Amino acid sequence: MPNQPRATDAPESTETMDHTEPTREPFSWNRGRTAWLAACILSLVAVVFLGYFMAQRLDKYNKESGREIYVYQPIIDREFSWSGHPVSFTDEVDADGADVVVMQYGDDSIRLRSGLRSLHEAIPGLQRHESWMKVLRFAPRSGMSLPELEAAIEAGTADERLAVVVRQQRPGVDQDSFGQVMRGDWRFQFVELLPEGGFDEQVLLFPESERAFNRRVSAARRAGEPIPERRDDELTFGTWQFDAALHVMPKSGPPTPQFGRGAMDALGWTLPAATILFFICAISLAMAFAPERVRAEDAETQGSA
Repeated sequence: MPNQPRATDAPESTETMDHTEPTREPFSWNRGRTAWLAACILSLVAVVFLGYFMAQRLDKYNKESGREIYVYQPIIDREFSWSGHPVSFTDEVDADGADVVVMQYGDDSIRLRSGLRSLHEAIPGLQRHESWMKVLRFAPRSGMSLPELEAAIEAGTADERLAVVVRQQRPGVDQDSFGQVMRGDWRFQFVELLPEGGFDEQVLLFPESERAFNRRVSAARRAGEPIPERRDDELTFGTWQFDAALHVMPKSGPPTPQFGRGAMDALGWTLPAATILFFICAISLAMAFAPERVRAEDAETQGSA
């Protein structure tokens, strides 16, 4: 069979396109970056000055709002004296096995019971009852620094007070499970030791959440009934009882404070101005150090090279 001419591949094109990918220009400083950096520094300085004025406004509001700020010192000793009267704490156990603490103050005594278990008896002082009972020495510090308050306590001019707070729980609830989260069942007993002797006792409920209260309000409106109000016997944010109760609540248990708009209103125009200046500072800093960008005409020049 005669040899047939072998088919050859089509000749390869020798023409190639010389195409260069556009690259970014190396970082260089220019007037535009200087202007952005200057705007960043000026806005940052303005934010610092506004922060100072905001702190001054808040301090003035706290002094004039009428709300007392208290400093608390827990006491773990079982025996001490207060206002010239002896104070002592003795452990007992009720017939149902519940731990009870008997407080003796001068000639008066009171039995403190929570329904919660205490820690082992070998733990010294009142620390074995700290999950449900705290003895708190406290004093208002509004308008004073901590050193000034300490000096006033040493001089005997501070308005010191002493109280016992007890977290009570509904019987039959496991304190290690549901008892940690069923906050609506918590009751707080406050026993203040009066300087002249005797006690001032008060029991307050865990505060109703804002969501639950709003549900009651909505239900009343739909039913055409009068708008309900909050209970008078619940903890109120801003009182010494509210702050004292926090000492015997589990870490996951404290209620959400219901802040009013007083402090926000006291800041006035400084808060939105500081917010705007902060964003200007952040944007200016980003623009000052942004990488060089390739313009369209630069890309065309590089491609035709």
